[in-house]
Amino acid sequence: MITNVLFFSHTGVDDAVALMYASFTKTINIIGIVCSYGGPISLFPLNVTHKAIVTQNMSDSINRVGKVPLFKPIFDVYYDFYKTSMPQLRGAPTHDLLPMMALVNQHMFQWMNRLVHVVTKEGIARGQSIADFRPNTTVELNTIRIAVDLDYRQFYWNFMINMIDKKG
Repeated sequence: MITNVLFFSHTGVDDAVALMYASFTKTINIIGIVCSYGGPISLFPLNVTHKAIVTQNMSDSINRVGKVPLFKPIFDVYYDFYKTSMPQLRGAPTHDLLPMMALVNQHMFQWMNRLVHVVTKEGIARGQSIADFRPNTTVELNTIRIAVDLDYRQFYWNFMINMIDKKG
């Protein structure tokens, strides 16, 4: 039996896994993505969230003087995973945290507004998200604000202040 699925989401990191699963199974039919119809929506691609690295030194500082005692044990699990799976990152990315940080720190990102299409038809591209980033692309209605870069210095500063500041 085939199940029709309508995603009510921004197709972020966690939803990418669901989309990939749906792309490789014959029992799920993606019939639409709310990001195609809704707004305003912000999208944080993996190539941007992979830049939001928390290093072992940052974790140690938070553990020593910070206000979040559970951070280090949780971080260590992610750090151990990324240390072996993507050692070039030199830490663990904070994928899920970036959209929350963007609510009050939009200046940390470079943004572009583009239409985003998610391929829902059978074939090799099923589940892929597509946006036209060519310089002369016209911005249309229902565009999605896409983070295209992250200022790591601002990320580092905001992250550490919030994790260590005793006043907050």
